[in-house]
Amino acid sequence: MQFYNHLITILKGLEKYSSDGKLLKNLIVEDALKLDSELISLLHNDPVIREKFFEKIGGGYFSVRQDQIPKICH
Repeated sequence: MQFYNHLITILKGLEKYSSDGKLLKNLIVEDALKLDSELISLLHNDPVIREKFFEKIGGGYFSVRQDQIPKICH
């Protein structure tokens, strides 16, 4: 639950993902499925979230952990 609360806090930090204090979940899901660069950057820049949703691949590049995408969307 602590991770979930942290993720919500991070997402609410981007104005386009919240309205009247509520998350716009459909927009977040759409952007996650499109691998929206603003969303990916937001998630990647947080070390706690980066550890959960990204994996390091050769040369310091990061990849979205495919096993986590369904969990993001539900």
